[in-house]
Amino acid sequence: MDSVNRSPSRQFDASEIDWLISEYLAESEKRVTPTTFKDYRYLLGFFRRWWSEVGAAQAWTIKRTDFYDFIEWMKVQPSRQGDKLALRTIEAALKRLRQFFKWSYVEEFYQRDYGAWIPALTDEPTERQSPTVECLEQLFQAAGQSDKPVRNKAILAILCGTAIRRAECTQIDIEHVKFYGSGGGEINIPRGKGRKPRIVIFDDITGHYIALHLTVLAESNIATGALFRGRGGRLTPKGLYDVVKVAAQRAGLEDIVQGPHDLRRMFATYWSRKQRGEGFTQPLSIQLGHADKKMTLHYAKQTLDDVREVFVSPMERLRRS
Repeated sequence: MDSVNRSPSRQFDASEIDWLISEYLAESEKRVTPTTFKDYRYLLGFFRRWWSEVGAAQAWTIKRTDFYDFIEWMKVQPSRQGDKLALRTIEAALKRLRQFFKWSYVEEFYQRDYGAWIPALTDEPTERQSPTVECLEQLFQAAGQSDKPVRNKAILAILCGTAIRRAECTQIDIEHVKFYGSGGGEINIPRGKGRKPRIVIFDDITGHYIALHLTVLAESNIATGALFRGRGGRLTPKGLYDVVKVAAQRAGLEDIVQGPHDLRRMFATYWSRKQRGEGFTQPLSIQLGHADKKMTLHYAKQTLDDVREVFVSPMERLRRS
């Protein structure tokens, strides 16, 4: 990009930011899932809008203090649902913006990594409370009050009992589910993180809720295709997110469970506390679908049999209903 001024007193043109962000997103789209790419575009859209509004007033020159103004601006922006942006969403936007500026620096569009100027949120809790087994019971009770209680309980069971990501959960077809004689089983995920297929294990309690849902589908003569369906066909990641969010709100747990990822985090926390030691960490990594290259090489000798042997899930302490 020949027109880029590489002097230390860098000027940002709004259209240039749009171009650079578009280039960054185009590269990112090649290596992330469609859902993750959509999140990247959404999060970077905040900075795009803010800079197009304020840049002209300061001759398109950005200062370190401007990022504090950007944070304050974000705090009054509406979320996708129309309410106030959650602090975790703001932090996610700042994290993505740091990555964008780091990429711009590495690719030599700028001589400075402006991401280093972006401060952390000082008023964000350092660690939120993880959902407990008691929370699980409340979530399942709340899901039972929905218009699709059997489906929604099966969704919660799979998220809590396998730790898969929401985009992975919406990919599942009926034929991807395999039961063992014990009542537990496995699910084939066609495309996990990094667009690689993988298999996750579930226990008999999770299997119980999946089986109930399959029975309901069979009563409607549905034996193949999407395991979870909405009004227009296959349930979308956004639709699945809403299932979890609404259940959490009904249960009064919206501060603890803000989305499917909190249930994934709960699974990892439960496993780590129950199964300690290197021999238990490796199977957990497989179940979570970690794609880090070092981790993949380190755990290359681990198999699904190793996961089955030590598998634990918070669902094991939930009563069937």
